[in-house]
Amino acid sequence: MNKRQGKFLWLNLNRAKNYQNDLSIEYGFKLLDIDMAIIIFTADHMRVTISKIEQTKYFRGYAFSTIKRSVDRLIKQKVLKQTKDTIDARKRILSLTLEDWSCKS
Repeated sequence: MNKRQGKFLWLNLNRAKNYQNDLSIEYGFKLLDIDMAIIIFTADHMRVTISKIEQTKYFRGYAFSTIKRSVDRLIKQKVLKQTKDTIDARKRILSLTLEDWSCKS
C-alpha cells in the first residue's frame, strides 16, 4: 500500500466512524462496528437475509450468533425490519426502516 492509498482509506475509515457516532447520538443507542456494517450491507444490497450476511466474505470473521444478535438488536431498536419473503415464506428479508440514512459528513 502506498501513501496515497493509505490516506484515502484512512479518510473513509474516519468518515464511517464519525457517521456511526452521529447515528448513535441521534437515535439514542450505541451502534457497534458489526451493527454499522450490517446497516451498510443492508442499504447496499437487495433481499438481505441473515444467511446472506453470514455468507459474505466481509462477515466471515464473525460467528453466526454474533450476526444474529446484532440483527436482533437492530430490529428491536427499529433500525431494521424483517418481513416474510413472498417467494419462500421461510426466508425473512431485512430492510432499513429509517428512510433518511444519508451521510451527514
